[in-house]
Amino acid sequence: MKSLLHAIPVPPAVALIILSAGTIFPTAALALPDLLSTALTIDPTSQYAGGTLTAQFTLQNPGDQPSGPFKVALYYSSDMTITPEDTLLAVLDVNELGAGATSAPMQAVVTIPASASPGTRYIGVILDSQQQVVESDELNNVRRANLSVLLTRPDFQVSSLEVNPSSILQKGKVSVSIRVTNAGNRDGGLFKTRLYLSDNSAITTEDTYLGVEHEQTLDAGTTGDSLTAEVTIPLSAEPGTRYIGAIADWDGTLQESDENNNTRAAPVTIIALTCHGKSAASPDVCGSHGTCVSPDLCECADGWADFDCLLPLCTDMCDENGWCVAPDTCECFDGFTGDGFSCVAIEDVIVVEDEGTPVDTGAGYDSTHSDEGGDDAVEFDEGTGIPDALTADTSHGDAADIDEDAGNHPGDSGTGIDTNLSDSQGRTDTNAEVTVIADVGAGDSGQDDNTPGSAGSGCNQSDGSNSPLILLLVAGFVMAFRRREEGRKTA
Repeated sequence: MKSLLHAIPVPPAVALIILSAGTIFPTAALALPDLLSTALTIDPTSQYAGGTLTAQFTLQNPGDQPSGPFKVALYYSSDMTITPEDTLLAVLDVNELGAGATSAPMQAVVTIPASASPGTRYIGVILDSQQQVVESDELNNVRRANLSVLLTRPDFQVSSLEVNPSSILQKGKVSVSIRVTNAGNRDGGLFKTRLYLSDNSAITTEDTYLGVEHEQTLDAGTTGDSLTAEVTIPLSAEPGTRYIGAIADWDGTLQESDENNNTRAAPVTIIALTCHGKSAASPDVCGSHGTCVSPDLCECADGWADFDCLLPLCTDMCDENGWCVAPDTCECFDGFTGDGFSCVAIEDVIVVEDEGTPVDTGAGYDSTHSDEGGDDAVEFDEGTGIPDALTADTSHGDAADIDEDAGNHPGDSGTGIDTNLSDSQGRTDTNAEVTVIADVGAGDSGQDDNTPGSAGSGCNQSDGSNSPLILLLVAGFVMAFRRREEGRKTA
């Protein structure tokens, strides 16, 4: 237990009378000094363990005698009672303090013990700490001041931040330089600093992150190197005064003694970016086919060109009667038809309507008409492409075969036509002219169309499935044979 009493030596000149009751009376009046401190202040009043502060105090001697030399001691205490049992911080020597005198302010810089725990603690001063002076009052030599000991932690602060230039277009780039300081009394581990764009100077993680993050470590009481980064102002940033700011230890990785001093911001003026009268943020800027990259300069997407990105590009050239309407897409002009890469005038187009493919009731495809057995009545020579016969018999054979080498009928005189044609009954037709009976009906019943010089009865055009193209083809062959026959007669 702390004792506030000190053994007081009795000067030999003083005679004492000791009564039986134990009371001591001086035989003469004593003239002694009396040392005390009139004031004690500390700066700062809050400090980390291991940190320093300045203690200032004054001394006074209201006694009747000068003090002679003595010592003043400064202590750190965890409680309000200051004694020599507390942690000694400093000792000052005083040569003498005259009777009734007050000293000039005295100062001492002291260090808070590293073991000091956070909370309210005390700095105290004890005059005549070595009991060198006999005083008239030995109980008034102590004075104290309150000290707030802070947590022993790092404290990261963005000590500087600069933005260059201070005015910039949307989508423009600025250079940002920052420095971070650890103002705490403990070394900091690895922490991260991020840059943000904000509508105001109060920078938070809710602001627009600018994509820059820097990792570093800082010892207690040190400032890091200058960090410089180039950032792009988002197109979404509203024109006007905005703020670029930094947050040290933005995600709270490390516990700090002060978590509310980690930010700094600088103003920047943002100017609207436009292309040909439209905001760069507008959906139809650059014809909706490009990006506004600087004032009145569009960067077109693939397949588009021109200053406003409204000119489509076609890799293959469009027809001279067509034009490119979209990337690799051509269209014909009015009055022309086609895919745009090839266009023809509509008036030059012959429309052939295919009414269907004739079907033989006997066997299969019937290009003219079929006999009762289902064979084609007209077969084409493999060498010349000329029909083998123009009528059909009932025995699956051709009424007149065309020679596969010369294209002549059997038994002809060398002119390529045989007038000995047999009908389905075996009769001979000596007429020079042979009329082709074309059967293109899908519903042919298989009757013989074998009457020379007539249209026959096998042509069925009532079901709408005839092919005009086949009729034209067969008619062409007939006309060719007739001209050849007329040439023979003339000869």
